Amino acid sequence: MPKKLRSFFKSTFVRYIVSYILLTALLVGGITLYMYSYYRKSVYSSVISGETSLAWQIKYMTDGYFSALGNFASRMDAQPGENARAQALQSFYLPCEGAHTYVYLDSGRVISAQGGTGFSEFAREVSFSELNDADLKALLETREFTLSPAQRISVYGEENEYVPAVYPFTGGSVVCLLPLGAFDVPDTRDVSTACSRYVISGGRIITRGDSFSVSDEIILRVSRHVNSEEEIYTETRRMNGREHVFIVLAGAQGESVYTSVLTLTGIYTKAASVWLGFTAVLLSIALPCVIFMIIISRRNLAPIQRMSSHFGTVSGARTDDIQAISRGISELESRNMELETRSLAARRHMFARELALGRYEDAESAREAGAEIGLDIAKQYFCVLLIGAPRERGRDVYLDSVLSPAPEGVVCAGTELLENEQMLVVAFSDEVKLLDEYARAVSALPRVRAQHIAAAMSGVHDDFKKLPAAFLEATSAYESRFVMGDAHLLSFSEIAFAGGRTVPAAAEYARGIKEALAEGDRTRVDEAIGELTAFLKGGEMNLFTFRQVYNDIINAILAEAGDSGYSGAEIYNLFSLSGCRSLDELDGILRSVCESVINARSSAERSPLIQKIMRVMTENYTASDFSISRAAELSGVTPGRLAAELKTNMGMTPNDYLTMLRMEEAKKLLAQTDLAVGDVCGLSGYADASSFTRRFRLYTGMTPLAYRQSAKEGQTTPGEETQHEEDA
Repeated sequence: MPKKLRSFFKSTFVRYIVSYILLTALLVGGITLYMYSYYRKSVYSSVISGETSLAWQIKYMTDGYFSALGNFASRMDAQPGENARAQALQSFYLPCEGAHTYVYLDSGRVISAQGGTGFSEFAREVSFSELNDADLKALLETREFTLSPAQRISVYGEENEYVPAVYPFTGGSVVCLLPLGAFDVPDTRDVSTACSRYVISGGRIITRGDSFSVSDEIILRVSRHVNSEEEIYTETRRMNGREHVFIVLAGAQGESVYTSVLTLTGIYTKAASVWLGFTAVLLSIALPCVIFMIIISRRNLAPIQRMSSHFGTVSGARTDDIQAISRGISELESRNMELETRSLAARRHMFARELALGRYEDAESAREAGAEIGLDIAKQYFCVLLIGAPRERGRDVYLDSVLSPAPEGVVCAGTELLENEQMLVVAFSDEVKLLDEYARAVSALPRVRAQHIAAAMSGVHDDFKKLPAAFLEATSAYESRFVMGDAHLLSFSEIAFAGGRTVPAAAEYARGIKEALAEGDRTRVDEAIGELTAFLKGGEMNLFTFRQVYNDIINAILAEAGDSGYSGAEIYNLFSLSGCRSLDELDGILRSVCESVINARSSAERSPLIQKIMRVMTENYTASDFSISRAAELSGVTPGRLAAELKTNMGMTPNDYLTMLRMEEAKKLLAQTDLAVGDVCGLSGYADASSFTRRFRLYTGMTPLAYRQSAKEGQTTPGEETQHEEDA
């Protein structure tokens, strides 16, 4: 039996259900406990805040009564005669319904709204339940503001509960009988609890609450804690097995104090009722979730068992399927790692591309990367070679044949530029003549000679930062094949000398663009590019001269990028720039690249993290399995942090940024190559052609084929324009 139980609980289905139910129980339990605590605090705060507000209202209202009585008493000092005081009393208004006001004179006369009378007659008409005539007279003759405790008083035969308030003046006092309701306000709160309110004056309790009783000693003791008129004092006490809250405010007249006493039982009962309602709703949601989990678990069980069977687990047996799948995936990852390690040629191809693009920060990092794949590039000189690709298949063998003539002392890294139909080789050596020998040996290969394939060589450099510029030099030399005849080796140094290096005025424009970039002035950059384009369109030049002008301008931008301390490879794709063939295309590329340089300067001022994120996405976006989670992993952050950094610094989401990179790559391939749409799809980072076409249409407003047609129709090289004019 124990063995069967262990086998049963090894079932993936049972583990799913138990884990889901436990997770749901923990979630529901945690939320309910938190909400109970929250509701208790919320209701408590609401009740205390509401009662404090009511206490302030009572204070301001009664202080207003006392202030009005004080002002009226001051007026009595200015009215020496009984008639004048009677008239003043008739015009006196106290905003308290049911109040009765009298003026007592030291002569024994009492003035009311009905007229003057003697004290004895007044005592008969207005009888106090708690005061005899002597006590009443002593109260009326007091020389300071006095509040007497609430008592039953009969006023002209109508009995009610009043609080006598006496305010003295020279020669008498003002007496006001305030109804008990004058010391209370309506409670309109949604959440209420038992509450008793007290008014204390002169160390005596003037009015008492009726919800429950608290001993006078406790009320007076708590009330002594308030000394300032603006002070609020709160205290919690446990009395008769229940907790009570005291709220105390000081009044403005006669050492008056306003005290409210609340029981917490009502507060906690209200909180519990709200919490129970919330818990019921939560459970009503949790139960369908558990049922849904059971259904999903049963649906997932069959594919999980099928998958585990592929890794050597018997389907249908109650075994640990998840562990079997995990073990199998680990084995596959190990095999893939071995294959990746063995693919030395692929790593060398990628190394050559990254060298030409300037992806390495310095020569030391490039040398370390080369050493990892068996290439010792720690040499003094280097150059870049571009060799045309053959028309037939077998290009991998062809690349090997291009690398094989390298003499001893020359180290080469090569790759195929599929988008440009070229073979790229970066060669390193400690001797310049060995680099020349190697370049001429490549141009003399039988296959190169037989098919009239162009081979071009950049100038020889010793500054590692000049690698991207060397690639541009090789590109310029390669493009000169149309004007240099059947030369087997097109050397940049030779064609530059033959062509007079460059157009002097164009060099001035290039310098102007560089200066505007250094200042980060977008307006000046736009103006400089516009002037350059107008100059080039107004002159006559062949393709070779145009390539020289183009080469100088891009070199100026590369120099500005290097001077500013960031890599041009992070700003633009050097391979796509090398395909420029028309003035209009050059204008668009220059504006885009200059904008990228200015933005990169701003980016360089940002945190190193956003620079790392942008570099990771720029280097990996062409991989179809590259995802946002993978970008976050390579950047060393969570997906949420990656999204926040891109949103803050770039103003776009990670998916939008990845789509932009891929779509711009696709546009370049469609405009500059004749690759099939399916191939463009794969090289742009998409695995599904239909999905790629749909995304491309949303991004550009046209299909890939329509975009290619539009791009082809708008491309005309400067050499072609000149030729057309000569033909005309």
